[in-house]
Amino acid sequence: MTLRKLYFGYGLLIVLLNIGVGVIVCENLRLGAAINLFERFGYLHISMRVVPRNESKWIFREPTVDIFKDIESMKNMKKSVDTNGFNGNFEIAFCDDLQELFKTYFQNFSIERLDAPWEPFLESFTNESLAYSLGINVSYVSGDHCYVLVRISRLSEKATFSPSFEPTNSSISESVLEKARTVKEGDVSSVMQFIKTFGSHYISSYSTGNSMYQVIVYSPKIYRKLKEKILSAGILEALGSSEINAMFSPQYAEHMGIVQTSSGNNTLIEWAQSTLQSSYTISSEDSANEINYTSLLKLYKNSKLLKELKMLLGNEALLHLNLKTVEPVFKDEKTRNWFVEILDNNLKLWEVN
Repeated sequence: MTLRKLYFGYGLLIVLLNIGVGVIVCENLRLGAAINLFERFGYLHISMRVVPRNESKWIFREPTVDIFKDIESMKNMKKSVDTNGFNGNFEIAFCDDLQELFKTYFQNFSIERLDAPWEPFLESFTNESLAYSLGINVSYVSGDHCYVLVRISRLSEKATFSPSFEPTNSSISESVLEKARTVKEGDVSSVMQFIKTFGSHYISSYSTGNSMYQVIVYSPKIYRKLKEKILSAGILEALGSSEINAMFSPQYAEHMGIVQTSSGNNTLIEWAQSTLQSSYTISSEDSANEINYTSLLKLYKNSKLLKELKMLLGNEALLHLNLKTVEPVFKDEKTRNWFVEILDNNLKLWEVN
């Protein structure tokens, strides 16, 4: 396992490590299919599996409608094959606050004309729901806290359009074109009626698989010290294993979240609780106390555990989604600009409400 990338951003440090070590059919999840983002804004987690849910196995059940014609030849569908062991990434992300944590968790999700792609999924969440999804106590989703997200992902399937796909020049379904002709410049209701019928965004790319993650909570003071230590070291691997383990343990952390999975797979969670146990000893003059905790970092450089995990991380969750607006269906430039203006205004209203 070697260091792959080191990212620096405003308030955010991400370390990616290359680990090198029953598929679910989703009829609604397909390239070019359109969804109405406003139908379940804030509640998309009930139709797209991106956070843990204790339900029957599904990945994507949001209603969709096809707006393009004859695009099958433009689709690239790839299944991951683990020829050289575990095919995944180990990620350690430093997040200054809760918003940075959301941004990191959803860093592989993008929704055109929406600045915060996590809001359609999480806006409706109570503090209790957020705490459950993050695997932390509810007291740590408010107040002055900093976070580290430790995550390991395994990609199973990836779907993208070929470079030759050009939405503005693609054939559009006749029923979509007919409805598009009813949209009139200056008429807001005509835009909303179109969106209600044929959606606001279409699926431009997606990936499925599964991930395990753990959120570790720190006081701001300790968090800054740890972040500076890694920045000064340059790469995480410049630090010793014992130092790395201590940094992401109760020795420094204010709270160790439980290990969660994107899919909510209980078998995976039970495996983590029984297999990823770590400990350290607090010694005094007359006694020694052993502190036990679960740590996802126990997988780091552990080929035996990674081999076990490889057999458990299946194709059960949505790991990446790119949504583009359906504006290409409007061939008239003025009508298209009017549609984009109304869509943009409504998205901004939903973001602030």
